Amino acid sequence: MAGFTFFGWEVLKTRAVSRPSAWLTILGAIFFKLGLSGMFPMIVVKIGALLFGGGLILLGVDLWRGLAPYVPAKGQTVVPLDWHVMRVSNRTRCL
Repeated sequence: MAGFTFFGWEVLKTRAVSRPSAWLTILGAIFFKLGLSGMFPMIVVKIGALLFGGGLILLGVDLWRGLAPYVPAKGQTVVPLDWHVMRVSNRTRCL
């Protein structure tokens, strides 16, 4: 579950999707992990699973609807060529 926590953190840092979906993924992974440790009641596992699942659903919806904008890295310029292709630093990327 640590991998999903780091995944959510990196998604949050890159701003590739909405912030609530990244935070739900992070919190859900942490709650799920804490619940499986045996130190907390089983309801914590269920709450963690709901949060984590909701975060992944929102993440998928953001990507599916195209709400995740392409943000170029520092020093890169984006030159639109057509409605479905753009050139980024001498490379062609299809959207």
